[in-house]
Amino acid sequence: MAYVYPDYPKSVLLTYCGDAATAGVFTHGNSAASSSRNYVRTQPHVIRDIQQASGSAGSIYQNLVLSGPASISQQTTTTPRNMEQVRNTQKGQRNRGRLTRDALYKLHEFAADSDFIHIIMYSRAVIDLFIDLSSRNEDHPVQTLSYDTTFCYLLQ
Repeated sequence: MAYVYPDYPKSVLLTYCGDAATAGVFTHGNSAASSSRNYVRTQPHVIRDIQQASGSAGSIYQNLVLSGPASISQQTTTTPRNMEQVRNTQKGQRNRGRLTRDALYKLHEFAADSDFIHIIMYSRAVIDLFIDLSSRNEDHPVQTLSYDTTFCYLLQ
């Protein structure tokens, strides 16, 4: 049964009028069908603690479990589920802080921030084009070098 109040059309009250014994138990989300464990959500403060902690996944997991409550029933939600949950949370945190996933950009950034040996390899036609563009005396600046992965142009 669904009840809708005219003043609040987006709010709906649903009630089930049937035999609850016929309802089946289903596994959560992407869990394996053979899993006999019920899914229990980890409390949000535990996820925040993992995100703010530093160190290896093993040491963070161990510290949070040892500092958690002694009661097993409380540990299911107030401590990380396993080390994989800690690893996945750390990975998500690193990905949120990442500027880009572009490998060439990362290589240029690494080369600029370190004493890495710089070797540049281009065809002679590209070098001649670069010299020509950079030697122009114009009032407005010219973009002399760019990298675009949208299209693949072949120099002839």
